[in-house]
Amino acid sequence: MKTELVVGVDVGSQGTCAQALTPEGEQAAKAYVPHTLSYPQPGWAEQDPREWLGAVATALAEVRRAVNGAAVRALSFGSQLDGLVATDADGEPVGSALIWMDRRAQAQCDEAAEQMDPHRLRELSGCNLDPGHVGAKIAWLRDNRADQHAGSRWFLLPGSFVAWHASGELAVDPSNASSSMLLDVESTDWSQEACAAFQIDSGSLAPVRPATTVLGPVSPWLREAAGLDRSTQVVLGSGDEMAATLGAGVVDPGSVCDVMGTAEPVCAVVPAPVLDPDGVTELHPHAAPKAGCSRTPVGCPEVRTAGSATSSGPSRRPRPPPREPTSTSS
Repeated sequence: MKTELVVGVDVGSQGTCAQALTPEGEQAAKAYVPHTLSYPQPGWAEQDPREWLGAVATALAEVRRAVNGAAVRALSFGSQLDGLVATDADGEPVGSALIWMDRRAQAQCDEAAEQMDPHRLRELSGCNLDPGHVGAKIAWLRDNRADQHAGSRWFLLPGSFVAWHASGELAVDPSNASSSMLLDVESTDWSQEACAAFQIDSGSLAPVRPATTVLGPVSPWLREAAGLDRSTQVVLGSGDEMAATLGAGVVDPGSVCDVMGTAEPVCAVVPAPVLDPDGVTELHPHAAPKAGCSRTPVGCPEVRTAGSATSSGPSRRPRPPPREPTSTSS
C-alpha cells in the first residue's frame, strides 16, 4: 500500500509554497512559485488573484511529480491575511486584490470612527481600527471604484478565494475572517454592528466555517492541472500566521511564536478572548479549535516589521479556466 500524503499550501504575498507531509509529519517534497506584486501609488499594494491560482496549480504539480505518484489524501491552505478580493457571483475577480500591506483606506477608517467608537470595534472584533484591515478596503472600493463595487457579489479574503476555486465551495475560517474588523471574536460570526459602521452587507461576506471544514473533492481544473486524484479532499485552512503557530506546536495558553516572513508578527496563545486596552496587540482566533491567538498588528511597525516586497523571476503559472466556482454555502 502506497503512503498517503497531505499537502499544506502557503499562499503568501511573495509566493506560494506547497509542502507534502507523511502521516508521521516528515517532509516528502516541497515547491515554491513566486508572485508578482504591484505598487500603483505610495501606500498601495495589489496582486492579481488569478495568479495565486496558477501558482497553486504549478506548486502542487511540482510536488506531485516529486513524490512519484504517491496519493495525496488532502490539501489545505495557510493564506495571507488582510487582503480584499472582490468577485462576481461565479468567483471571477472584478479587479486586483488589495493585499495586507495596502494602506489606502485611512479616510474610510476616519468615517467609520464617526459611526462607531474604535474602542467598541476593538471590543467586538479584537482589531484596531486600521486601514490594513479588509472592512476599510471594502469601503474604499465603494467610494473610489464604484463600478467594481457594484459588480461584486462577494468580498473575500485571499484564503477564502483560493479555497473556493480549489473546491467549488465558498467559506472562510474565523482566523482569516477576523482580519476584516468585521468578525465578532466571541461568536466567530459576522458582527452586524461592525458591518454597519463600514456600510457593508454581511450577506456579501463568505459563510464562516471552522478551519478544519472539509469542503469536498478538489475541483476538476485543479485536479487536471496538478495531476491530483479525484479522491483528494480540500480542507478550508486558516490564516498563514495562525497556521504557522499551529505548525510550530504553539497551542497551549501562554506560549508564544515569532512568525518570520515578509512581515514578522509575534503570536501568543490565550485561553479565552482577552483585549489589550492599549491596542498594541490584536486578538484573532487561532487555527487550533477552542484557542485564541493574540498578535502584534500590521499597523504597529515597532513590533511587526515588513521586509522587502519584491518578487524575482516570472511566475510559472497555467491560467485556470474561469467560472469554476458555482456552489456557495450561504
